Amino acid sequence: GVLLVFGAGLGAAVSATIGVGAIAVAQGLDPSALAVNWFTWWLGDASGLILVTPLIVYLVRLPYRKPTWFQLIEGLALVFGAAGVGLLALTGSIGRAWAVPGQFLIMVLIIWTAFILGPRISMLSVNVVAAVAVIAAVRLEGPFVDPSRNTTLLSLQAAMCGLAIATLILATMVEQRREALLVAEAVRDELEQKVHERTAQLEELATHDPLTGLMNRRAFSAVLDRAVQQARRAHPSALLFGDLDGFKSFNDARGHAAGDAALVAVAEVLRTEARGADAVARLGGDEFALLLDGASRAGAAAVSERIGERIGGLGVDAGVPMGVSIGVVSIDGALAGDELLAAADRAMYAAKATSDGSIVVVADIATAADPAGDPTADAAGG
Repeated sequence: GVLLVFGAGLGAAVSATIGVGAIAVAQGLDPSALAVNWFTWWLGDASGLILVTPLIVYLVRLPYRKPTWFQLIEGLALVFGAAGVGLLALTGSIGRAWAVPGQFLIMVLIIWTAFILGPRISMLSVNVVAAVAVIAAVRLEGPFVDPSRNTTLLSLQAAMCGLAIATLILATMVEQRREALLVAEAVRDELEQKVHERTAQLEELATHDPLTGLMNRRAFSAVLDRAVQQARRAHPSALLFGDLDGFKSFNDARGHAAGDAALVAVAEVLRTEARGADAVARLGGDEFALLLDGASRAGAAAVSERIGERIGGLGVDAGVPMGVSIGVVSIDGALAGDELLAAADRAMYAAKATSDGSIVVVADIATAADPAGDPTADAAGG
């Protein structure tokens, strides 16, 4: 719009007025010829601006998009097709009966180019057609030729100017639509990414403890059920159930922020003791669980001892006594997941009741599910 109104309209009018006025003063131009000369000058300047300026701007300023081989071949075919049809329809190479349909075919090809390949190639096609029409008119060939050279010039300029304006408007609309689609796609992709991230966050909150990042009870129960199924296929494992000793005193003495930091530190201890196929969870409060995939009862006891020593070290470093009581149960497929947690929980409380240790290992899985039975067979110092 700015180019048409201020460039081709106002700018070319100023240029034509100055030029024709200078000729009239210098050479005494007949007043009756002023209007014709002014219009010819103005139309020539306007045609040049409308034809060439958009092409230069598109070549320099419009972002380049790497075309596919098909688009490249299609673009070359359309440009050369417009040039070829222009040679036939604008140079008089075909009969007059075919020349008019050929001229309309030029517009069809340029519209096709604007929709498929954008304004840069469509304006290039217009300039190629304009060059063919100018050459034909100079050779006195084609539909624009008139006994009056001025009429020939005006007809040629008006036709090419109209073709360029129509193509420019169409190409601009197509480009704006393409840019709007790109913006819409970018917004859609951004929204999809945000939805994906939010969904992942919700899934994380549904299955993990927000403070420590460990599994919560719900997620750990599902893992434990799978471990039971594997144990029934001759792949036993071990379950550790731990509860911190002296944590309330630690929390009261150091404050809740320090208590949260201590829980995070305990979670890190459990993570470092876990292997790739193991699972670690915070079941609630200061209760933790560790599933040792494929571990024997003795191996689980050894891991429990290391955990007890390291957690005890955390209390020593903080200056407030803190330890851990751990119950250990072998997973052999005899008990379901919730029964294993209950058995390990009882073993943990049995560990708290011992005076010489903080680890109790269930030796008889048959009695582990019986609250009246004795779930412990041995205790290890922790």
